Amino acid sequence: MFLLLLVLFHGSQHATGEEVIADNRAESVLLPCQVDASVSRGATVVWKRSDLQPSTVHIRWQNSGHLSGQNQRFVNRTSMMANALQTGNLSLALKKPTYADSGTYTCVINMGGSLSEREVILYVKEPPPPPPVWPAYVITALSIFLVLLIVAFVVFYRRQKSELKKRYEGQKLRYVKAESGQRSVTLPFRFLEPPNGNRVEWRHVRTNRLVFKFENDHEQLGNQHQDYRDRVEVTGNPLISRNFSLTLKNPRYEDGHIYICTVYMDGEIISQKLVRLVFKVE
Repeated sequence: MFLLLLVLFHGSQHATGEEVIADNRAESVLLPCQVDASVSRGATVVWKRSDLQPSTVHIRWQNSGHLSGQNQRFVNRTSMMANALQTGNLSLALKKPTYADSGTYTCVINMGGSLSEREVILYVKEPPPPPPVWPAYVITALSIFLVLLIVAFVVFYRRQKSELKKRYEGQKLRYVKAESGQRSVTLPFRFLEPPNGNRVEWRHVRTNRLVFKFENDHEQLGNQHQDYRDRVEVTGNPLISRNFSLTLKNPRYEDGHIYICTVYMDGEIISQKLVRLVFKVE
């Protein structure tokens, strides 16, 4: 036995240890160090971190903790098992690990001047960055901006509604319903007698988009809005048939609003009709 201990502790022995990864939210982390009980009995054990001053993390000798000279950052945060020297389990428990605790820890076993070392490399995960804290004046400014934006929208909406009401005051509004999946919907407009006009236009009232135009006995779709291309049609020559009804193919939700059909004679309005398309969503 004496020869075995002599081999184990002759001079200074060093062994690289394992890596330990800990979460910064953990209650504690264990730095492992296990030796044969015959080695640890009667020995003094020092846990240290060489990059710190003082370097002492924890000391155990003669079955008690001897913490004089301990680095202040580890005060009340380290502990070993009460029977550590008898069992050879020299592992160190470190409470509330933080990112700053990351580093290389050395467990030094001293028995009569003969040293044996075990290294443990501890990695404590860096905490996520805190969410940005907006200064109070920024939050106040954003709140005011949001309120002003809402007020501006309400004023704009009411003004537009008022202008539409004045522009088409006295006009009768015809309602037409459409629903999802419907192949087409017709916006009706008929004359009892042939109108004395030479141009017909259908427009979307809110956006003033050109939906359909008929002039000089032909459809004039050069300025037609792209949303209605290949989706609208009028049967025959409406100025002869007296039927200005517009067929809208594959109606969709965004098509819903008021449409106006206007009949012109040499640039002068001779007749108008308002039709509101109401889109039902299933």
